[in-house]
Amino acid sequence: MLGETRKVQRLGQSSLIVTLPKNWVKRVGLKPGDTVYVEDEGDSLRIKPAKPGSRERETTIDSSELSKLGIGIGQFLSCLYLLGFEQIKIENVDRFLVAEARQVARRLSGVEVLASTNTIEVRSLIDVGKLDLKDLVSNTISL
Repeated sequence: MLGETRKVQRLGQSSLIVTLPKNWVKRVGLKPGDTVYVEDEGDSLRIKPAKPGSRERETTIDSSELSKLGIGIGQFLSCLYLLGFEQIKIENVDRFLVAEARQVARRLSGVEVLASTNTIEVRSLIDVGKLDLKDLVSNTISL
């Protein structure tokens, strides 16, 4: 197995990115908007192309988990939106988190927020994978 050195770059204020080697991308047939799985293996990461149709499109998390991880709701929603999640549920929320989620949703393309007493459901009404990544990232960074 041959390795390559890649430079870690900053995207926005708190995100870091690494580009994928062109030869590997061609060999596995990845295209812009495709999904890859990233597995944490302690001191290293394993990246694999996702199988067609196996893309995870829904998730549910308790708001206390976001607090424990030190992640704001805006950052969380923006990241999952860029990853192509179609439905994101956040449980045990207060009115401040609902207001923040609505504010974030106004800045994202094709997203609606449904809120009940203590749950927020954010739904994407479009296929993010078909949008221009540069525009998505620009809009998300401005959050």
